[in-house]
Amino acid sequence: GELMDVRDGYLYLVAVDGFRISMRRTKVQSDQNFKVTVPGKALTEINKILETEEDSVATISFTGKHALFTMNNTIVLTRLLEGQFLNYQRNLSMDFSSKVIVDKQELLDSVDRAALISRESKNSPIRLDIQDKTMLITSNAENGTAHEEVPIELEGNGLTIAFNPKYYLDALKAVSDEKIEILYSSALTPCIIQATEGEDYKYFILPIRLHN
Repeated sequence: GELMDVRDGYLYLVAVDGFRISMRRTKVQSDQNFKVTVPGKALTEINKILETEEDSVATISFTGKHALFTMNNTIVLTRLLEGQFLNYQRNLSMDFSSKVIVDKQELLDSVDRAALISRESKNSPIRLDIQDKTMLITSNAENGTAHEEVPIELEGNGLTIAFNPKYYLDALKAVSDEKIEILYSSALTPCIIQATEGEDYKYFILPIRLHN
């Protein structure tokens, strides 16, 4: 399920799995603060409806253990999930010692090309060597090795860190901004990918341990 956290005039939509947390923030009209967990499949269907509607505005109401989404002539009723949702705010507000600023599309294209090699080997991560002005992206598999290089701005210390290429690409594809920030502290602790301005998107992702 996905968390809908409404507070102070914003909707925070949060999805989690064992390796990552995705948070998207958008303004809403609401005089109440509340949290509910909605099945992910229902939200996927609602998103498809909104993409086909000219007036992409949804009204959400709650009836006991259900949520009612009204979009023009379409109404979707879905049950709410019970149980405690992960404290995502604690994870997304961690302190980080270093920050990379990079062109999102350039990084996305480079990681995508490097990931072509790793796709042939299910357990092959992409490796990021973060240096003063450059990020070196490499991927090794039985069928070859890929090398990419992207210019960056670095605040803090460089390091070498590795990720599941699919998870990393998912994070980059979800951001619409031209520039992004990558926050990290070490090769074994999570990093956060977010826009350089505003708090509308955060993606928390766990790295993969590199074996020498």
